[in-house]
Amino acid sequence: MWKSILLISRFSWSSHSAISKNNVTINPLNCIKNLIQELSCSPKETPSILKRKVTAESWSSIMWENLLYLFFSLRMKFLPPPTSNISQLKNLLTQEQVEKKIFVEYVSNVFGKRLIQTIQKAIDSLPNFIKKKDLWHIFGMIGHALTTNDLTDLLKRVNNGEIPLKLSRSMSTDLSELSSEDMEKLVGFYRNPLEHLLPNEKKILWEELEKSGIPLNNRVLANEQYEYHIRKLTENLEKEEQCIEADLKLLPFAISEQLARIVAYAQPDAICKNMVIPIPIFTDKQDIVYYQLNNHINQKGLHCYLFTPLKGDFPAQLVFRGTDDVESLSRDILDPNGIGKTVFDECKNQIAAMVEAYFKTTKSPALEITGHSLGGLDAQRAMILCLERFNQENNNGPFSLLSRINCFTFCSPKLDLDTIKSWEEQIDMLKSHLSPPQISLNFCYHKSDLLTQAGFKNLYIKENLSFLQENYLQVTSDSGILATNTHHREPFFKGGKFYPTQDNRKYIHYNSADLAYLEEKMDALQEVMGKESKINLSKKDLEIIELSKNKLIEMKKNKKEIQAYQEGYSSDSSWGIFLIYKLLIAPGQRVFHWMNLS
Repeated sequence: MWKSILLISRFSWSSHSAISKNNVTINPLNCIKNLIQELSCSPKETPSILKRKVTAESWSSIMWENLLYLFFSLRMKFLPPPTSNISQLKNLLTQEQVEKKIFVEYVSNVFGKRLIQTIQKAIDSLPNFIKKKDLWHIFGMIGHALTTNDLTDLLKRVNNGEIPLKLSRSMSTDLSELSSEDMEKLVGFYRNPLEHLLPNEKKILWEELEKSGIPLNNRVLANEQYEYHIRKLTENLEKEEQCIEADLKLLPFAISEQLARIVAYAQPDAICKNMVIPIPIFTDKQDIVYYQLNNHINQKGLHCYLFTPLKGDFPAQLVFRGTDDVESLSRDILDPNGIGKTVFDECKNQIAAMVEAYFKTTKSPALEITGHSLGGLDAQRAMILCLERFNQENNNGPFSLLSRINCFTFCSPKLDLDTIKSWEEQIDMLKSHLSPPQISLNFCYHKSDLLTQAGFKNLYIKENLSFLQENYLQVTSDSGILATNTHHREPFFKGGKFYPTQDNRKYIHYNSADLAYLEEKMDALQEVMGKESKINLSKKDLEIIELSKNKLIEMKKNKKEIQAYQEGYSSDSSWGIFLIYKLLIAPGQRVFHWMNLS
């Protein structure tokens, strides 16, 4: 979700070149026409969604691949055929009830013994004879537990002819050599095995799980569920007629929300290193980049996961979980230093070390940080932590090479006063830096979500800076603060598009770079037209100018609306302590003060 995908909803400030005064003086009419043209056109950073293209390879490479594949196919043809575990597994899936021991044996042979060992405890809890819905559940747990080690093993078995999966690079032995299409086939073998085992029935595993009636524990199926939602999102994007410009501008929010609300909440004991997740990107073609779990921290109610790309120049993804257990709830309620601050400060060196270790392995490090609820606070603090290290290293260390850092938060409460002061200090230091990292702050929340008003303030822009921009999605609906639980927990996106059906939701989308761009063009246009009294413009040109004026007025209004909501109710404690103070201690203090005066 980098480069182009991030530019879909965020203009690059550096790409908006100012109008030269010399040009204004020499060619006023041309300048006006050019400015009107720029106002009427969609931003260059909002690309159309293209259908998947397979990367073209040289004829010599294709010939070599085909010769190897032909040789391999002939060799396998004259060898004794292997025991068809896949065929036997297919037969079991046609039965309403199967013996668990036999099913597990075939599944182990097809999908690998490591995955079965990972979910053995759940399998042991099933009866000796299991129904079809239990088979789907086992497949779901296998899909969640998938790692790069399993994919590498599958690739070897595909090359050996054990698994009938046709790849475009049949003889590749390294996952990094595969195209995204081939990686999708390998991952799909685990995440949607019904496509391969029951090809004529067109079944999708996650949909079958939802229809099965089993009470699903999404925490132990998080990666399986996430994969399904990302697939639906990319399928919708390929149908261009369903996507309008407004949808495309919100895509980064739509994708980040899946990470924040699904992947981040995976059950800690169902997590292991090298787990695999996809993230869509959009450059010259629609594509999928696969990431692996590089490292993670789960302690004292703080849960964060560092995902790094298997190949390509894409950012690391640092994902934080929100309130999920007793320990994380105590971070919300009982921290006198600010919501979640004490535990974050205890873990921040571990978080920095985890990120730094990855930065040392890449030439142009970049980072995207995502979180929901309490995780949104941890994400903001992690942003400040990275900037602190950037400023401390002073061009001499992994963090000093940081080129871009983005922060996405969903339904986040607000930070404490001391943390906001630290943010302001780091930004002030960056202003004197020759090449500061590009920073993007992205907030998505419901206006009537009372939990988002706890604390002092979120990260914000105090002044216009070329390296800093903010992006807000403020949601409203028919329900007020009494529906806070719904506003806080229900996702804002479905299938990659904003989901208005839930409680008649609407939104305001404010982007500081959009506003700056439009202000720049309108100011330049006004300056030129002010100097030229005798310029005749067409009716269409005048309509474009009028529409742009109205759009600018609306954007400024949205900015004021969002800025009015930026500050919270308290400055230095968790919301539980704040409420106790306001409801119990403060009234007592007022009574005591009144009695003394009397």
